[in-house]
Amino acid sequence: MDIYLLRHGETNSNKDNKFYGSLDTPLNDIGKSQIINIRPHLSKVKFDVVYSSTLQRAKESVALLGEDIYEKNIADKRLDELSFGKFEGLSYNEILSRYPKEAIKWEKDWKGYTPPKGESYIDFYNRVRECFKEILKTEADNVLVATHMGVIKSIFCYVLGEDLDLFWKLTAHNGKYSVIKYEYNNLFIDCINKGDI
Repeated sequence: MDIYLLRHGETNSNKDNKFYGSLDTPLNDIGKSQIINIRPHLSKVKFDVVYSSTLQRAKESVALLGEDIYEKNIADKRLDELSFGKFEGLSYNEILSRYPKEAIKWEKDWKGYTPPKGESYIDFYNRVRECFKEILKTEADNVLVATHMGVIKSIFCYVLGEDLDLFWKLTAHNGKYSVIKYEYNNLFIDCINKGDI
């Protein structure tokens, strides 16, 4: 099985360096172009099943890949980005200014701390892992997952032995895809951040 992990195209919140996990932000014009540019790469693959987060920017990215891909899409809330709660819509400096005590706790325990009205990274990781393990049970040769940077980086951590500290050593660019291979009960990363911008 080949699992293609596509990060949605750019949004204005990406451009403005805002934390916006569960905010339902649409693609901007650059983001739409990124997905249109990646379409020739992904159209060569016959996807048996397609999953996306429930957020607009991910579903819109799938729609821009074409009707044949979009009609297979299953939106799953477990593939939504981490919820930053009251930190959402703010830059890091704005979080430091408005929530200084909470920001310090978050820095000291980035995995376990839960932002006000948000979710901890560990809770987020656990829901992503649960979803990914279910995807691995799918009877399919090629699977597309259109989702978010935090989700993709968490899947990388899972593949690399569930070492969550590797979250900061890998990335996923807007409008690019990575491939995880699942062969003989073995998972490995085949490529990261492929495709044109």
